[in-house]
Amino acid sequence: MIRATCGNALLDRGECVEELLAAGAPKVRMRALTLLGPEAAVAHLADRSSAVRSMAQALVLKADGDPAPHYRALPVSFGALAGLGETGTAADAPILERHLADERPRIRGVAVRGLRRVAPESPAVRPLLTDPSPAVTRQVVAFLRGKFVDLATLQALLSPAHPIHTRRAAAALLRDRDTWRRLHTDLTLLSDPDLAADAHQDIHAWLTHSADTYTTPSPALAAEIDAACTTLDPALARQIRFALPGRRAGRVDTRD
Repeated sequence: MIRATCGNALLDRGECVEELLAAGAPKVRMRALTLLGPEAAVAHLADRSSAVRSMAQALVLKADGDPAPHYRALPVSFGALAGLGETGTAADAPILERHLADERPRIRGVAVRGLRRVAPESPAVRPLLTDPSPAVTRQVVAFLRGKFVDLATLQALLSPAHPIHTRRAAAALLRDRDTWRRLHTDLTLLSDPDLAADAHQDIHAWLTHSADTYTTPSPALAAEIDAACTTLDPALARQIRFALPGRRAGRVDTRD
């Protein structure tokens, strides 16, 4: 806050603009960028800060330019790939896909993030579900949400043989499929020492909203859910079974 206050005071007087653009806090650097010409905006298109990049892109567009060709011509860096993902088109997907194999996790992660915008159906991202970097895996989960991923593949990734971040990613995508697969996944993970806490918390969240569930699980899935309840605390098992559609149908209203 002190740096930002001092930086803005200097910018109010038009002093140290270039120095603040090079070293100030992102909000100060954004403002400094607006005080310089279009050349400064182009020079900062690949800035490490998303806020500064956005301002540089806006200034280039205001000058009737297009940021994307600049990003295509820049050397590979985090900022350049981030900017390409932010301003590019589907035609830029091969450039981003090429960097999914980069040895630097930060580059792989920003490539996935860019593909989420320019090529949301890219098949090249799915193999990174087993990426060794948790940060990359988080980007992959965001990319794959709402898309079909083979059920058997995700269930296999829950195995303790996989790193914890991979298992969490698989659990997140399983929960994302539908409300009953979410419950089944949580029940499956209750005996897992690494993922049980998350599963318990999510089951209680599920129960809070189960009254709003109007879909029905397949008979096979309902039977698996019911069977999984046999090892639960009786009170919790009753709550879950009470929420199953077949059980609801048999409820009797005993009020006068």
